[in-house]
Amino acid sequence: MGAEERGTIIALRSQEIGVRELARVLTRAPSTILRELRRNGEQLGRGTDRRGQMRSLPSIHLRPPSANERLLPGHWPGDLIRGAANRSAVGVLFDRRTLFLMIVRMERATTQAALAGFSQAFEPLPAELRQTLTYDQGKEPVEIFFEYCFQARDEESVALDA
Repeated sequence: MGAEERGTIIALRSQEIGVRELARVLTRAPSTILRELRRNGEQLGRGTDRRGQMRSLPSIHLRPPSANERLLPGHWPGDLIRGAANRSAVGVLFDRRTLFLMIVRMERATTQAALAGFSQAFEPLPAELRQTLTYDQGKEPVEIFFEYCFQARDEESVALDA
């Protein structure tokens, strides 16, 4: 395959043109186009990857330096372990400095259940131990500041002592 055809592939892929359409335009077999795309490092898969698409959350890059340095307690990574058919879930939280672990039982594997379960788990802790929560969504972690969690719960008219 020549440089001109490779340039055409790059230009058309940036317009989200599919492999079969590329093959038709270049009068090549789809397998040739796939091989060229793989050779140049393009990740090809089936369907759209929808993991990690929570919106309206602060970027993980805004996390305070103390969370990365693990100097002070109060910065919590969190994850969700889903049960069969997403009918149940367990939230796992641990403090990055002290390595204190909390396991939170949830009735369902939904965003609302995770928010309610994690918020309830953090309620008894003093404010200095509730700095940040880095929630792992599978594809990439997302930073959730506690103010966001409590604001979301306040919008649901749930009283919290923050």
